[in-house]
Amino acid sequence: MILKEFKELQKQNSKMVVVFSADWCGPCRVFAPIFEDTSEKFPALKFLKLNVDNCGEICAQYEVQSIPTMILFKGTEIVKERVGGFANQAQFIQWIES
Repeated sequence: MILKEFKELQKQNSKMVVVFSADWCGPCRVFAPIFEDTSEKFPALKFLKLNVDNCGEICAQYEVQSIPTMILFKGTEIVKERVGGFANQAQFIQWIES
């Protein structure tokens, strides 16, 4: 995904949760099912998984240096950010709702 496409998604979705990850990342693989299951519980939010190997421009824009990194956006504004996955779905849901 290129930065221009990403910016369009931000405009189309009032709130968006983005996880930056990679297939070769162990913690990312552990967190992936939690991310996917949680996305089904929040239909009003857009959940987007970006592979850092394919979106360098976006990673640079948001200074992603470690993975997994999650960013909660409201439009184009960063509401909150977290480096590192969550051990369980309850923790992830609490992060989203707080």
